Amino acid sequence: MYRYKPRASPEQIRMARAALKMTIRDLVKLVGTSTNTIVKLEAGGCVAHCVVEPILKVLEDAGIEFIGETRRRGAGVRLVKLPNK
Repeated sequence: MYRYKPRASPEQIRMARAALKMTIRDLVKLVGTSTNTIVKLEAGGCVAHCVVEPILKVLEDAGIEFIGETRRRGAGVRLVKLPNK
């Protein structure tokens, strides 16, 4: 069975929220999903691709760039622009 590997790790999603000063509740409102789904995703649980991608899109639209892991550096996030408030 094929298992979807998201473009961002649970740690990166938590880092992204922190960089944006966004709570889980804020993200839930923007994505239109449940709190349990976000908590499960950030804990490394299995969440469907059709749920993960909208979450990543919301974070990217807010100014987050997900940085992949290399041989010398770990994965991370970068704030590429400040969100409009």
